[in-house]
Amino acid sequence: MSFLLFTALLFSYVKEIKIPVGIFLEADPLLVLSSIISSRSFQAALIYALVITALTAILGRVFCGFLCPMGSVLDLTDKLFRRRRKKPAGISAKPKYVILYVLLIASLFGIQLTGWLDPISMLVRVFSTVVIPYTAAAVDWIMRMLSGIPFLEDASGYVRINLIKGILRIGQFSYRGSVAILLLFIAILSLGMIAPRLWCRMFCPLGALLGIISRKAPYRRSVSGACNSCGVCINKCPMGAISDNGRGTVDNECIRCFGCAGEYGKGAVKFGFGEPAKKYNSGITRKQFLLSSAAGVAFSLFLGRVNRAVAGVARLIRPPSVKDEEKYLATCVRCGECVKVCPTGTLQQAMFETGLNGLWAPFLSFSHGYCDYECNVCGRVCPVGAIKKQQLSEKKKFIIGKAYFDVNTCLPWAKGENCIVCEEMCPIPEKAIVLKKGKGKSGNEVLFPYVSSEKCIGCGVCEYRCPLKENKGIRIFKV
Repeated sequence: MSFLLFTALLFSYVKEIKIPVGIFLEADPLLVLSSIISSRSFQAALIYALVITALTAILGRVFCGFLCPMGSVLDLTDKLFRRRRKKPAGISAKPKYVILYVLLIASLFGIQLTGWLDPISMLVRVFSTVVIPYTAAAVDWIMRMLSGIPFLEDASGYVRINLIKGILRIGQFSYRGSVAILLLFIAILSLGMIAPRLWCRMFCPLGALLGIISRKAPYRRSVSGACNSCGVCINKCPMGAISDNGRGTVDNECIRCFGCAGEYGKGAVKFGFGEPAKKYNSGITRKQFLLSSAAGVAFSLFLGRVNRAVAGVARLIRPPSVKDEEKYLATCVRCGECVKVCPTGTLQQAMFETGLNGLWAPFLSFSHGYCDYECNVCGRVCPVGAIKKQQLSEKKKFIIGKAYFDVNTCLPWAKGENCIVCEEMCPIPEKAIVLKKGKGKSGNEVLFPYVSSEKCIGCGVCEYRCPLKENKGIRIFKV
Protein backbone atom coordinates (compact mmCIF):
# COMPACT_ATOMS: atom_id res chain seq x y z
CA MET A 1 0.00 0.00 0.00
CA SER A 2 2.81 2.43 0.87
CA PHE A 3 4.54 1.76 -2.44
CA LEU A 4 1.31 2.39 -4.36
CA LEU A 5 0.90 5.72 -2.55
CA PHE A 6 4.54 6.56 -3.19
CA THR A 7 4.15 5.79 -6.90
CA ALA A 8 0.92 7.79 -7.17
CA LEU A 9 2.59 10.83 -5.62
CA LEU A 10 5.56 10.50 -7.96
CA PHE A 11 3.25 10.96 -10.93
CA SER A 12 1.85 14.23 -9.57
CA TYR A 13 3.19 16.82 -12.01
CA VAL A 14 0.52 19.50 -12.00
CA LYS A 15 1.72 23.01 -11.22
CA GLU A 16 -1.10 23.68 -8.77
CA ILE A 17 -0.04 20.95 -6.39
CA LYS A 18 -2.80 20.07 -3.95
CA ILE A 19 -1.11 17.11 -2.27
CA PRO A 20 2.29 16.85 -0.58
CA VAL A 21 4.20 14.96 -3.29
CA GLY A 22 7.29 14.88 -1.09
CA ILE A 23 5.60 13.58 2.04
CA PHE A 24 7.79 10.47 2.14
CA LEU A 25 10.89 12.64 1.95
CA GLU A 26 9.57 15.08 4.52
CA ALA A 27 8.77 12.19 6.87
CA ASP A 28 12.30 10.78 6.59
CA PRO A 29 14.00 11.54 9.95
CA LEU A 30 17.49 10.98 8.56
CA LEU A 31 17.10 13.41 5.65
CA VAL A 32 15.60 16.09 7.86
CA LEU A 33 18.16 15.60 10.65
CA SER A 34 21.19 15.68 8.34
CA SER A 35 19.83 18.71 6.51
CA ILE A 36 19.26 20.56 9.80
CA ILE A 37 22.78 19.74 10.98
CA SER A 38 24.55 20.62 7.74
CA SER A 39 22.57 23.81 7.01
CA ARG A 40 22.34 24.95 10.65
CA SER A 41 18.68 25.77 10.20
CA PHE A 42 15.36 24.12 11.02
CA GLN A 43 13.18 22.75 8.25
CA ALA A 44 9.50 23.45 7.72
CA ALA A 45 8.86 19.74 7.23
CA LEU A 46 10.20 18.85 10.68
CA ILE A 47 6.72 17.95 11.95
CA TYR A 48 6.38 14.91 9.65
CA ALA A 49 9.75 13.52 10.66
CA LEU A 50 8.88 14.04 14.32
CA VAL A 51 5.72 11.97 13.86
CA ILE A 52 7.73 9.07 12.43
CA THR A 53 10.30 9.46 15.21
CA ALA A 54 7.59 9.30 17.88
CA LEU A 55 5.97 6.24 16.29
CA THR A 56 9.34 4.53 16.13
CA ALA A 57 10.14 5.29 19.75
CA ILE A 58 6.85 3.68 20.82
CA LEU A 59 6.15 0.95 18.27
CA GLY A 60 9.63 0.18 16.96
CA ARG A 61 10.69 0.12 13.33
CA VAL A 62 7.18 -0.01 11.87
CA PHE A 63 8.30 2.47 9.22
CA CYS A 64 10.70 -0.12 7.81
CA GLY A 65 8.08 -2.84 7.99
CA PHE A 66 5.05 -1.04 6.57
CA LEU A 67 5.78 2.49 5.34
CA CYS A 68 9.14 2.41 3.57
CA PRO A 69 8.62 2.14 -0.22
CA MET A 70 12.17 0.86 -0.65
CA GLY A 71 11.33 -2.00 1.69
CA SER A 72 8.31 -2.85 -0.47
CA VAL A 73 10.48 -2.93 -3.59
CA LEU A 74 13.05 -5.15 -1.87
CA ASP A 75 10.36 -7.53 -0.61
CA LEU A 76 9.15 -7.89 -4.20
CA THR A 77 12.56 -8.40 -5.82
CA ASP A 78 13.78 -10.66 -3.00
CA LYS A 79 11.08 -13.16 -3.97
CA LEU A 80 12.60 -13.37 -7.45
CA PHE A 81 15.94 -14.43 -5.97
CA ARG A 82 14.49 -16.86 -3.44
CA ARG A 83 15.39 -20.03 -5.35
CA ARG A 84 18.97 -18.95 -6.05
CA ARG A 85 19.62 -17.80 -2.53
CA LYS A 86 21.77 -19.87 -0.22
CA LYS A 87 21.61 -19.69 3.54
CA PRO A 88 23.86 -16.74 4.40
CA ALA A 89 26.26 -16.68 7.32
CA GLY A 90 27.93 -13.90 9.21
CA ILE A 91 25.60 -11.05 8.21
CA SER A 92 26.30 -8.14 10.53
CA ALA A 93 24.07 -5.14 11.18
CA LYS A 94 27.05 -2.99 12.19
CA PRO A 95 28.06 -1.56 8.77
CA LYS A 96 24.90 0.53 8.54
CA TYR A 97 25.64 2.16 11.90
CA VAL A 98 29.13 3.02 10.71
CA ILE A 99 27.65 4.54 7.54
CA LEU A 100 25.14 6.51 9.62
CA TYR A 101 27.79 8.05 11.89
CA VAL A 102 30.04 8.93 8.94
CA LEU A 103 27.13 10.70 7.21
CA LEU A 104 26.13 12.63 10.35
CA ILE A 105 29.72 13.65 11.09
CA ALA A 106 30.02 14.91 7.52
CA SER A 107 26.84 16.94 8.09
CA LEU A 108 28.53 18.62 11.06
CA PHE A 109 31.15 19.89 8.61
CA GLY A 110 28.43 21.22 6.29
CA ILE A 111 28.87 18.37 3.79
CA GLN A 112 25.59 16.79 2.71
CA LEU A 113 26.13 13.16 1.71
CA THR A 114 23.05 11.57 3.24
CA GLY A 115 21.00 11.83 0.05
CA TRP A 116 23.39 9.46 -1.69
CA LEU A 117 22.41 6.46 0.44
CA ASP A 118 19.12 7.38 2.08
CA PRO A 119 16.60 4.87 0.72
CA ILE A 120 13.73 7.34 0.15
CA SER A 121 15.94 9.86 -1.62
CA MET A 122 17.48 7.08 -3.68
CA LEU A 123 14.12 5.68 -4.73
CA VAL A 124 12.76 9.09 -5.75
CA ARG A 125 15.95 9.76 -7.71
CA VAL A 126 15.88 6.49 -9.65
CA PHE A 127 12.16 6.81 -10.46
CA SER A 128 12.53 10.46 -11.49
CA THR A 129 15.54 10.07 -13.75
CA VAL A 130 15.28 6.47 -14.96
CA VAL A 131 11.98 4.63 -14.43
CA ILE A 132 9.49 7.37 -15.38
CA PRO A 133 11.26 8.86 -18.45
CA TYR A 134 12.23 5.49 -19.95
CA THR A 135 8.81 3.99 -19.27
CA ALA A 136 7.27 6.99 -21.00
CA ALA A 137 9.60 6.62 -23.97
CA ALA A 138 8.85 2.90 -24.27
CA VAL A 139 5.07 3.37 -24.09
CA ASP A 140 5.26 6.24 -26.57
CA TRP A 141 7.23 4.09 -29.01
CA ILE A 142 4.64 1.31 -28.74
CA MET A 143 1.76 3.75 -29.29
CA ARG A 144 3.49 5.20 -32.35
CA MET A 145 3.82 1.72 -33.78
CA LEU A 146 0.15 0.98 -33.10
CA SER A 147 -0.94 4.27 -34.66
CA GLY A 148 -0.09 2.78 -38.05
CA ILE A 149 -2.85 0.20 -37.64
CA PRO A 150 -6.15 1.78 -38.83
CA PHE A 151 -8.52 0.46 -36.17
CA LEU A 152 -6.01 1.22 -33.35
CA GLU A 153 -5.10 4.74 -34.48
CA ASP A 154 -7.69 6.55 -32.35
CA ALA A 155 -6.98 4.45 -29.25
CA SER A 156 -3.21 4.93 -29.48
CA GLY A 157 -3.69 8.67 -29.97
CA TYR A 158 -5.91 8.83 -26.89
CA VAL A 159 -3.30 6.97 -24.82
CA ARG A 160 -0.50 9.27 -26.01
CA ILE A 161 -2.42 12.42 -25.14
CA ASN A 162 -3.96 11.37 -21.83
CA LEU A 163 -1.51 8.83 -20.39
CA ILE A 164 1.88 9.68 -21.79
CA LYS A 165 1.70 13.46 -22.12
CA GLY A 166 -0.69 13.95 -19.23
CA ILE A 167 0.91 11.64 -16.67
CA LEU A 168 4.26 10.29 -17.85
CA ARG A 169 5.21 13.49 -19.70
CA ILE A 170 6.91 12.11 -22.77
CA GLY A 171 8.98 14.27 -25.03
CA GLN A 172 11.88 16.32 -23.95
CA PHE A 173 13.76 14.85 -21.05
CA SER A 174 17.01 12.99 -20.71
CA TYR A 175 18.86 13.11 -17.42
CA ARG A 176 22.57 13.32 -16.76
CA GLY A 177 23.98 10.51 -14.67
CA SER A 178 20.91 8.31 -15.04
CA VAL A 179 23.04 5.28 -15.94
CA ALA A 180 25.10 5.56 -12.73
CA ILE A 181 21.91 6.02 -10.69
CA LEU A 182 20.38 2.93 -12.29
CA LEU A 183 23.49 0.79 -11.74
CA LEU A 184 23.60 1.70 -8.05
CA PHE A 185 19.94 0.78 -7.68
CA ILE A 186 20.43 -2.54 -9.48
CA ALA A 187 23.37 -3.32 -7.19
CA ILE A 188 21.16 -2.77 -4.14
CA LEU A 189 18.39 -4.98 -5.54
CA SER A 190 20.93 -7.67 -6.40
CA LEU A 191 21.87 -7.98 -2.74
CA GLY A 192 18.69 -10.02 -2.43
CA MET A 193 20.57 -12.89 -4.08
CA ILE A 194 22.56 -13.22 -0.86
CA ALA A 195 19.88 -12.65 1.76
CA PRO A 196 16.43 -11.03 2.01
CA ARG A 197 16.56 -7.34 2.79
CA LEU A 198 20.35 -7.42 2.92
CA TRP A 199 20.42 -3.69 2.11
CA CYS A 200 18.18 -2.99 5.11
CA ARG A 201 20.14 -5.32 7.37
CA MET A 202 23.67 -4.14 6.57
CA PHE A 203 23.79 -0.82 4.75
CA CYS A 204 20.67 1.34 5.19
CA PRO A 205 21.55 4.47 7.24
CA LEU A 206 17.88 5.32 7.80
CA GLY A 207 17.33 1.87 9.25
CA ALA A 208 20.29 2.43 11.56
CA LEU A 209 18.85 5.70 12.85
CA LEU A 210 15.41 4.17 13.37
CA GLY A 211 17.10 1.24 15.11
CA ILE A 212 18.72 3.59 17.60
CA ILE A 213 15.42 5.36 18.21
CA SER A 214 13.52 2.08 18.64
CA ARG A 215 15.94 0.29 20.96
CA LYS A 216 13.70 0.80 24.01
CA ALA A 217 10.33 0.79 22.26
CA PRO A 218 7.70 -0.68 24.62
CA TYR A 219 5.83 -2.38 21.78
CA ARG A 220 7.82 -5.50 20.98
CA ARG A 221 7.91 -9.18 20.22
CA SER A 222 7.40 -11.64 23.07
CA VAL A 223 7.57 -15.42 23.23
CA SER A 224 5.46 -17.57 25.57
CA GLY A 225 6.20 -20.99 27.06
CA ALA A 226 4.28 -22.57 24.18
CA CYS A 227 7.33 -22.09 21.96
CA ASN A 228 8.92 -25.45 21.09
CA SER A 229 12.09 -23.86 19.63
CA CYS A 230 11.40 -25.26 16.16
CA GLY A 231 13.43 -22.42 14.61
CA VAL A 232 11.04 -21.79 11.72
CA CYS A 233 10.68 -18.12 12.68
CA ILE A 234 14.46 -17.67 12.53
CA ASN A 235 14.57 -18.81 8.92
CA LYS A 236 11.55 -16.71 7.94
CA CYS A 237 12.62 -13.42 9.59
CA PRO A 238 13.74 -11.09 6.76
CA MET A 239 15.94 -9.04 9.10
CA GLY A 240 17.67 -11.84 11.00
CA ALA A 241 16.34 -10.29 14.22
CA ILE A 242 15.42 -13.57 15.95
CA SER A 243 17.89 -15.65 17.96
CA ASP A 244 18.08 -18.14 20.84
CA ASN A 245 16.05 -20.78 18.99
CA GLY A 246 13.27 -18.29 18.41
CA ARG A 247 13.04 -16.93 21.95
CA GLY A 248 15.38 -13.94 21.66
CA THR A 249 14.83 -10.75 19.68
CA VAL A 250 17.21 -8.02 18.55
CA ASP A 251 14.69 -5.27 19.13
CA ASN A 252 16.36 -2.54 17.10
CA GLU A 253 16.57 -4.85 14.07
CA CYS A 254 12.98 -6.14 14.30
CA ILE A 255 10.73 -4.31 11.81
CA ARG A 256 7.46 -5.57 13.37
CA CYS A 257 6.38 -7.29 10.17
CA PHE A 258 4.49 -9.90 12.29
CA GLY A 259 5.63 -12.76 10.06
CA CYS A 260 6.85 -14.77 13.03
CA ALA A 261 3.49 -14.32 14.79
CA GLY A 262 1.47 -15.59 11.84
CA GLU A 263 1.20 -19.13 10.60
CA TYR A 264 4.57 -19.99 12.12
CA GLY A 265 3.88 -18.49 15.55
CA LYS A 266 1.33 -21.10 16.66
CA GLY A 267 0.24 -18.77 19.44
CA ALA A 268 3.66 -18.73 21.05
CA VAL A 269 4.74 -15.41 19.50
CA LYS A 270 2.87 -12.20 20.17
CA PHE A 271 3.44 -8.48 19.73
CA GLY A 272 2.35 -5.99 22.34
CA PHE A 273 3.37 -3.72 25.17
CA GLY A 274 5.25 -5.78 27.70
CA GLU A 275 8.54 -6.85 29.21
CA PRO A 276 11.82 -6.25 27.38
CA ALA A 277 12.95 -9.01 25.04
CA LYS A 278 15.73 -11.36 26.00
CA LYS A 279 18.31 -9.94 23.62
CA TYR A 280 19.14 -6.35 22.84
CA ASN A 281 21.71 -4.93 20.47
CA SER A 282 22.75 -1.28 20.55
CA GLY A 283 24.35 -1.41 17.10
CA ILE A 284 28.09 -0.95 17.54
CA THR A 285 30.52 -0.81 20.43
CA ARG A 286 31.94 2.39 21.86
CA LYS A 287 35.28 1.69 20.17
CA GLN A 288 33.59 1.20 16.82
CA PHE A 289 31.61 4.39 17.34
CA LEU A 290 34.79 6.37 18.00
CA LEU A 291 36.50 4.86 14.97
CA SER A 292 33.46 5.63 12.80
CA SER A 293 33.42 9.21 14.06
CA ALA A 294 37.13 9.59 13.39
CA ALA A 295 36.65 8.22 9.88
CA GLY A 296 33.82 10.69 9.34
CA VAL A 297 36.01 13.61 10.45
CA ALA A 298 38.92 12.53 8.25
CA PHE A 299 36.67 11.98 5.24
CA SER A 300 34.94 15.34 5.73
CA LEU A 301 38.25 17.23 5.97
CA PHE A 302 39.55 15.52 2.85
CA LEU A 303 36.33 16.12 0.93
CA GLY A 304 36.19 19.76 2.02
CA ARG A 305 39.72 20.34 0.76
CA VAL A 306 38.95 18.72 -2.60
CA ASN A 307 35.75 20.72 -2.98
CA ARG A 308 37.49 24.02 -2.25
CA ALA A 309 40.04 23.22 -4.93
CA VAL A 310 37.39 22.83 -7.64
CA ALA A 311 34.75 25.27 -6.35
CA GLY A 312 35.85 28.10 -8.60
CA VAL A 313 36.27 25.99 -11.71
CA ALA A 314 32.60 25.41 -12.49
CA ARG A 315 30.03 28.03 -11.51
CA LEU A 316 26.79 26.15 -12.04
CA ILE A 317 23.54 28.07 -12.17
CA ARG A 318 21.28 26.84 -9.40
CA PRO A 319 17.45 26.81 -9.24
CA PRO A 320 15.47 29.98 -8.49
CA SER A 321 15.71 31.30 -4.90
CA VAL A 322 19.21 29.88 -4.34
CA LYS A 323 21.60 32.63 -3.27
CA ASP A 324 24.21 30.87 -1.15
CA GLU A 325 25.97 28.00 -2.94
CA GLU A 326 27.48 26.48 0.21
CA LYS A 327 24.19 26.52 2.10
CA TYR A 328 22.40 25.07 -0.91
CA LEU A 329 24.82 22.13 -1.12
CA ALA A 330 24.61 21.64 2.65
CA THR A 331 20.80 21.56 2.61
CA CYS A 332 19.94 19.73 -0.62
CA VAL A 333 19.45 15.98 -0.13
CA ARG A 334 19.72 15.12 -3.85
CA CYS A 335 16.30 13.49 -3.98
CA GLY A 336 15.49 14.68 -7.50
CA GLU A 337 11.96 15.87 -6.68
CA CYS A 338 12.60 19.24 -8.33
CA VAL A 339 14.17 17.52 -11.35
CA LYS A 340 11.10 15.33 -11.72
CA VAL A 341 8.57 18.17 -11.72
CA CYS A 342 10.51 20.67 -13.85
CA PRO A 343 8.21 21.16 -16.88
CA THR A 344 11.00 21.95 -19.35
CA GLY A 345 13.67 19.48 -18.25
CA THR A 346 16.24 22.18 -17.59
CA LEU A 347 16.83 21.03 -14.02
CA GLN A 348 19.51 18.36 -14.14
CA GLN A 349 21.59 16.66 -11.48
CA ALA A 350 25.26 17.61 -11.41
CA MET A 351 28.06 15.11 -11.62
CA PHE A 352 31.49 16.23 -10.37
CA GLU A 353 31.61 19.80 -11.73
CA THR A 354 31.73 21.24 -8.22
CA GLY A 355 33.49 18.33 -6.54
CA LEU A 356 32.24 15.22 -4.84
CA ASN A 357 30.09 17.27 -2.47
CA GLY A 358 28.11 18.60 -5.43
CA LEU A 359 27.23 15.18 -6.85
CA TRP A 360 23.55 15.04 -7.93
CA ALA A 361 22.80 18.56 -6.65
CA PRO A 362 20.37 20.04 -9.24
CA PHE A 363 21.39 22.91 -11.50
CA LEU A 364 19.94 24.64 -14.56
CA SER A 365 21.25 23.17 -17.82
CA PHE A 366 20.17 25.44 -20.67
CA SER A 367 21.24 22.86 -23.23
CA HIS A 368 18.34 20.73 -21.95
CA GLY A 369 15.70 23.44 -21.49
CA TYR A 370 15.00 26.75 -19.78
CA CYS A 371 13.45 28.01 -16.57
CA ASP A 372 9.74 28.51 -17.28
CA TYR A 373 8.82 32.12 -16.49
CA GLU A 374 5.36 31.03 -15.33
CA CYS A 375 6.53 28.18 -13.07
CA ASN A 376 7.62 28.06 -9.41
CA VAL A 377 6.96 24.37 -8.74
CA CYS A 378 10.54 23.35 -7.84
CA GLY A 379 10.48 25.37 -4.64
CA ARG A 380 7.09 24.00 -3.72
CA VAL A 381 8.18 20.36 -3.81
CA CYS A 382 11.61 20.66 -2.19
CA PRO A 383 11.30 18.65 1.05
CA VAL A 384 14.06 20.44 2.98
CA GLY A 385 13.87 24.02 1.73
CA ALA A 386 17.10 23.96 -0.29
CA ILE A 387 14.98 25.65 -2.97
CA LYS A 388 12.79 28.17 -1.19
CA LYS A 389 9.08 28.43 -1.76
CA GLN A 390 8.33 31.61 -3.67
CA GLN A 391 5.22 33.28 -4.91
CA LEU A 392 5.17 33.34 -8.69
CA SER A 393 5.42 37.12 -8.71
CA GLU A 394 8.51 36.90 -6.49
CA LYS A 395 10.09 34.17 -8.57
CA LYS A 396 9.66 36.24 -11.75
CA LYS A 397 11.91 38.90 -10.23
CA PHE A 398 14.57 36.57 -8.85
CA ILE A 399 17.86 36.88 -10.71
CA ILE A 400 19.07 33.42 -11.64
CA GLY A 401 21.87 34.70 -13.84
CA LYS A 402 22.54 37.20 -16.62
CA ALA A 403 22.59 36.82 -20.39
CA TYR A 404 25.63 37.86 -22.43
CA PHE A 405 26.08 37.91 -26.21
CA ASP A 406 29.09 36.30 -27.82
CA VAL A 407 29.88 38.70 -30.64
CA ASN A 408 32.10 36.06 -32.25
CA THR A 409 29.22 33.62 -32.82
CA CYS A 410 25.94 35.62 -32.62
CA LEU A 411 24.64 35.84 -36.21
CA PRO A 412 23.95 39.62 -36.31
CA TRP A 413 27.24 40.46 -34.62
CA ALA A 414 29.52 37.89 -36.23
CA LYS A 415 28.05 37.59 -39.74
CA GLY A 416 25.78 40.59 -40.17
CA GLU A 417 22.71 38.36 -40.57
CA ASN A 418 19.41 39.32 -39.04
CA CYS A 419 18.23 37.02 -36.24
CA ILE A 420 15.70 38.11 -33.64
CA VAL A 421 14.89 34.73 -32.04
CA CYS A 422 16.26 35.71 -28.63
CA GLU A 423 14.21 38.92 -28.52
CA GLU A 424 11.04 37.17 -29.65
CA MET A 425 11.39 34.36 -27.12
CA CYS A 426 12.23 36.56 -24.12
CA PRO A 427 9.26 36.02 -21.73
CA ILE A 428 9.70 39.22 -19.73
CA PRO A 429 6.86 41.63 -20.68
CA GLU A 430 9.20 44.63 -20.99
CA LYS A 431 11.75 42.49 -22.89
CA ALA A 432 15.24 42.05 -21.46
CA ILE A 433 16.64 41.87 -25.00
CA VAL A 434 16.28 44.92 -27.20
CA LEU A 435 17.05 45.38 -30.90
CA LYS A 436 18.87 48.36 -32.33
CA LYS A 437 19.48 49.11 -35.97
CA GLY A 438 23.02 49.33 -37.23
CA LYS A 439 25.26 48.51 -40.16
CA GLY A 440 26.59 45.01 -40.59
CA LYS A 441 30.01 44.01 -41.87
CA SER A 442 28.91 44.23 -45.47
CA GLY A 443 27.25 47.60 -44.95
CA ASN A 444 23.71 46.25 -44.84
CA GLU A 445 21.19 47.27 -42.20
CA VAL A 446 21.10 44.79 -39.31
CA LEU A 447 19.10 44.57 -36.09
CA PHE A 448 21.70 44.09 -33.36
CA PRO A 449 20.49 42.51 -30.09
CA TYR A 450 21.48 43.94 -26.70
CA VAL A 451 20.81 42.67 -23.18
CA SER A 452 19.05 45.05 -20.82
CA SER A 453 20.96 43.99 -17.72
CA GLU A 454 18.55 45.54 -15.24
CA LYS A 455 15.63 43.52 -16.67
CA CYS A 456 17.31 40.17 -17.40
CA ILE A 457 16.74 37.43 -14.78
CA GLY A 458 18.68 34.69 -16.59
CA CYS A 459 15.78 32.33 -17.34
CA GLY A 460 17.73 30.85 -20.26
CA VAL A 461 15.01 30.91 -22.93
CA CYS A 462 17.27 32.94 -25.21
CA GLU A 463 20.18 30.49 -24.89
CA TYR A 464 18.01 27.41 -25.34
CA ARG A 465 16.16 28.85 -28.37
CA CYS A 466 19.26 30.27 -30.06
CA PRO A 467 19.31 28.64 -33.53
CA LEU A 468 23.03 27.89 -33.31
CA LYS A 469 23.47 24.26 -32.30
CA GLU A 470 26.94 24.72 -30.86
CA ASN A 471 28.73 27.81 -29.59
CA LYS A 472 25.49 29.60 -28.80
CA GLY A 473 25.38 33.28 -29.63
CA ILE A 474 23.98 34.13 -26.21
CA ARG A 475 24.83 32.46 -22.93
CA ILE A 476 23.64 32.70 -19.34
CA PHE A 477 26.26 33.16 -16.65
CA LYS A 478 26.05 33.09 -12.88
CA VAL A 479 26.29 36.49 -11.21
